Amino acid sequence: MAKSILIALLIGFLLFEFVEHFLFPLVWFILGKKRRHIRGADGMLGKAVEVTQWNRNEGYVLAKGEL
Repeated sequence: MAKSILIALLIGFLLFEFVEHFLFPLVWFILGKKRRHIRGADGMLGKAVEVTQWNRNEGYVLAKGEL
């Protein structure tokens, strides 16, 4: 009786550790890849901006209230 309880606890512990250290991070990694970037140059792709100063190949734009 004690041996079967010990085996059941061991299997439960190993299953919990597998889910916690492998399955959850894998799911979060997959879901994280689908999110759009909200900061930096990647976050500005496709956004409408106002050009404030332009000189041939470079200049300044106003995006989300920032220059």
